[in-house]
This record gives sequence, structure tokens and C-alpha cells, in this order.
Amino acid sequence: MGPRSLHVPPTFRRRRLWPWLVAGVLLLAVGLLELRWHRSWDVPFGPSSGTARVAGQVLGADGHPLPGVVVTMIATGIEARSAEDGRFELRIDPTDSPVRLEAHHSDLGFASADVRVPASGVVLRLDPRAGVEVRVLAGGRPVSGAEVTVVRHGSDGGIFHADRATDGSGSLRFVGLPGGPLEVEASLPESGSRAVARVEVREGAVSPVTLPLSTVGVAGSGR
Repeated sequence: MGPRSLHVPPTFRRRRLWPWLVAGVLLLAVGLLELRWHRSWDVPFGPSSGTARVAGQVLGADGHPLPGVVVTMIATGIEARSAEDGRFELRIDPTDSPVRLEAHHSDLGFASADVRVPASGVVLRLDPRAGVEVRVLAGGRPVSGAEVTVVRHGSDGGIFHADRATDGSGSLRFVGLPGGPLEVEASLPESGSRAVARVEVREGAVSPVTLPLSTVGVAGSGR
């Protein structure tokens, strides 16, 4: 009779743990995915969702990109200046309503577009439209450095600022204006001297305008 074995068989079967670990990992992954899904639906299309992007490019009448042109979103007053390749970008609160974009340069022209936010690939091609050839004088002499502003009144009204001041001959060519009656103003901020004239312009033409400033306080008159 051989020696008695000291090995005692277990009363209960040994359970494997790895299936439970795998199941726990799967449940955790499903829970994380569900949480992310709920968060994505909890973000509304309102102010809390951040800003929306409106992007495009400013082109000249010849189709070439134009840098340094101010693009304005009407009603909001948000502005951006086009880059070297003519591209611009505006950021606003998301909205379902159409917004109007306007681009203007007094030497190059005007363009506008109605878009819905967000928007990309917006093209603003400047058109010379109507124009004025402004000459600012004081005591019969030309005034350099005068700032020129054009105002259109009525339902389609707007304010157009020249991108530069009058030159040494007191002159400034201002294009990209709407046709019809306009109010042209010249001023010297340092002196407060100001002159206003009304002119009727038409599309495709440049109308001459002479603005006589008061000689009191005028220090920028040419000789």
C-alpha cells in the first residue's frame, strides 16, 4: 500500500476572473460614449455654443485679390480687414437670420452680399459704381489733409469714409458710391473747420464737388 497523498481536492471550482474584467471594461467604455453623446446634444445653437465663422475674399473689378479692404457686417458693426490674399474672417454669435456684408475702399469700389451664418467662400467683388472728384479749398487755396465723408440718406442710407485725406492740391477721388443724391463733407479735425455740399451722382460717372472751408483755423492750405 503506497503512502497516502496529502493533496486534498478543492470543494469549490476555481472561477476565472478575466471574463469579468473584460465585461467591466466594456461597460465603462459604453458609459463614456453615452456621456459624450448626451453632452453633444446638450449644447444649444445659441450664445453658449460660442461663435460662428463668416469667411471669404475681397476681389477687385479685374478679379485680383485686394488686401487692406475693410469688410463690415451691417447692424452688428463687426469689422475685419482683408489680408494680403484678399481673405477675411468675421466671428459672431450663431444666428439663423441673413446678415449683410459690405466692403468699401474709396479708391477701389464697393461690394455687398447677404449671407446666412455660418458661411464660407463669400466673394465680395468691388465695383467702382459712382464717384466724386472732391476739391477742398480755403480762401481760394487748396487744403491738404482734409478728411472726406459721404452720406447717403433714406432707406438704403449709409456712411462712406475716404481711405485717405486730400493731397497737396486739395483733391481726392472717391469711388464706390451709390448713385443718387449724396451729401459730401470735408473737415479738418484739428481746427474743426467743416464744409458740406449736396450732389447728384449716377452710376459709372465721377462728379466734381468743390468744398470751401472757412479760413479760420485752417493750417493745412497749400500754396
